Amino acid sequence: MDRKDLKILKGLLPDDYLTKLKAKFGLTENYIRKILNGDHSRVDVIAHAIELAELYQKELEDMAKRIHSLANGE
Repeated sequence: MDRKDLKILKGLLPDDYLTKLKAKFGLTENYIRKILNGDHSRVDVIAHAIELAELYQKELEDMAKRIHSLANGE
């Protein structure tokens, strides 16, 4: 993932995403902005972690739908 990818990722994030990250992880807003702008040495690691978290969330949502279908006899 390069800086171009991070800028695309930044454009896809909801407006309150920075606030949520700040509250959840105790990160400063300036630090988060540096991450999203590609101005930090660990950007690739963090961006990859975000991608994995999004994939994991999608898998959990799919699993919940399957369980709901099974519970309803579908």
